[in-house]
Amino acid sequence: MGRERSLVEATEDTYIRLHRLSFVDEGDEVLIGRLETESYAVFPADAAAVVRKLDEGASAREAAAWYAQEYGEAADIDDLIETLYALEFVREDDGTRAGSGPGSESESGTDSPGPAPLRWTRLARALFSVPAWICYALLVGTGVTLAVRMPDLRPAVSHIFFCPSLIAVVFTIVFAQFPGIALHESFHVLAGRRLGLPARLSIGRRLYFLVAQTTLTGLMSVPRGKRILPFCAGLLADALYVNALMCVAALDQWLGGSLDLVGRVALALAYTTLLRMIWQFMVFMETDLYYVVATALYCPDLHRMTRGFIKARLRRALRRPGPGLEDEASWSARERAIVRWYAPFVFLGGLVAVASMSIGTIPIFYGLFQRIYRAVVEGSPVNAAFWDATVVGLGTVAEVSMVLFMLIRGSRRGPATQSAGSPRDKESAHA
Repeated sequence: MGRERSLVEATEDTYIRLHRLSFVDEGDEVLIGRLETESYAVFPADAAAVVRKLDEGASAREAAAWYAQEYGEAADIDDLIETLYALEFVREDDGTRAGSGPGSESESGTDSPGPAPLRWTRLARALFSVPAWICYALLVGTGVTLAVRMPDLRPAVSHIFFCPSLIAVVFTIVFAQFPGIALHESFHVLAGRRLGLPARLSIGRRLYFLVAQTTLTGLMSVPRGKRILPFCAGLLADALYVNALMCVAALDQWLGGSLDLVGRVALALAYTTLLRMIWQFMVFMETDLYYVVATALYCPDLHRMTRGFIKARLRRALRRPGPGLEDEASWSARERAIVRWYAPFVFLGGLVAVASMSIGTIPIFYGLFQRIYRAVVEGSPVNAAFWDATVVGLGTVAEVSMVLFMLIRGSRRGPATQSAGSPRDKESAHA
């Protein structure tokens, strides 16, 4: 704290009152944050110790004296207090002045109310308890056993077209996904509620696909190891959903002697859910597993840093003028090493992930095109299949046209601007 900046001893016996803060040790640094405003910052361990002293009620003079005795040098307490104000860690309603003691209050000063109690916390604890994990293991084990012993129950692209009507297939696949998506996001939310964290749901975009996403407010205020489950909870929900659908299909086959409509729809949804699970491995698109990687590498801003690094290197290789990576000079040696290692992984991993998704989705579109062609070109307008295929074909053309329109408009507008604020100061986790 006092090693890299001018040393100014506090001359005023100033007391400040801080909001409820979280302190998370991260090696040689401490992540201090305020959950209500999602404001976080990484402090050196010695500076964090001074903040703890101020939080316990010590005055600026007392904290400076403690620091000098503990570390053998003067501390720039004034600069630290300014930083705490900038991060909105200090209660502005206290009317703090030099000489005011820790017990003094302003005219309007009352203790800031604590966070509102969260709903569904009991359910959250139950869903991630030991008995629940045993049930999950039994369900997954049952699904795996069915897939091994009954190959026709393994989710495959052939299960997508579960009935002759293309309209029924498309609408079922689209709208029947909502329960699975809701289960995925609810597991994110409940995993956060288990830790006492609020959450909010929203709609976002990855490339040109709309996605549902959960913002786990205050996730940075819990120890690093406890953040992994909230990030992975959605994948857990997907795995349970796939295996439950396979069990439904097996029961349908057992009751009827063969797969009826219910079993075929269940397997179709199981296949599309598997595709969503593969999507999560596209870490270059800030999916759930990206946050696991960023957390494991101690680099919460990994995506933005890597993207800027790649763009800067491409401009340099192509000798094209453009703004450089302005904040690269502020990176630590460790962050530079991580970004240099991660950049090729993002490029090559993206190719592999896109190829994997293509292997799963191209057969679907090819089968759809075949059926539309046969019904429209070889069929007759007097048949219901002709109009069924025509409606689906027009809808597919409209969707592709919309994607092309967004691509063209995006290329004309240029790259989207990024926030100048560092996520170290303000960070929320989207899963």
